[in-house]
Amino acid sequence: FQAGFADLVILRPTFFMENHFASVASIATMGAIFAPIARNVSFPQIATRDIAARAAAILGDGTWSGQRILGLHGPADLSYEQTAQIVSEALGRPVNFVQVTGQQAKEAMVGGGLPAYIADAYVEMYDAMGSGVFQQAEPRTPDTTTPTTLRQFALDTLKPVIEAAAKAGA
Repeated sequence: FQAGFADLVILRPTFFMENHFASVASIATMGAIFAPIARNVSFPQIATRDIAARAAAILGDGTWSGQRILGLHGPADLSYEQTAQIVSEALGRPVNFVQVTGQQAKEAMVGGGLPAYIADAYVEMYDAMGSGVFQQAEPRTPDTTTPTTLRQFALDTLKPVIEAAAKAGA
């Protein structure tokens, strides 16, 4: 940041809960979430609606000035194993987490229509999360923690999509 530049807040959110939409078909048809990360690796997850709400609040607040970076974490760090359990409870039926290799994940993503370079970027992100390289730079504080839990997101956003996919035969 440099003096003389406009007032600026850079939002740095973490892993989007909406990334779980990539698992809708496998949850609907197989009751499983597949990802190339160890089942016990926890990471912050945030709903994009909370990012938008925080951005709107900052834009509407005329009391600040200067330049800053604001990390956004969501309410909790969760593993994929915990994520599968939460989605299972929301659906009222078992959902398991299955760890796959990066290559298997890439093949599934490309098979689902993602360009290879984007699939590579996702695999790189999961590798970084699993190795501890992907970490929030900003500590969790009341200002960086947002309200939507994965349980709430699973109930009001993910569940209807999974149920529709199951009815359609995914």
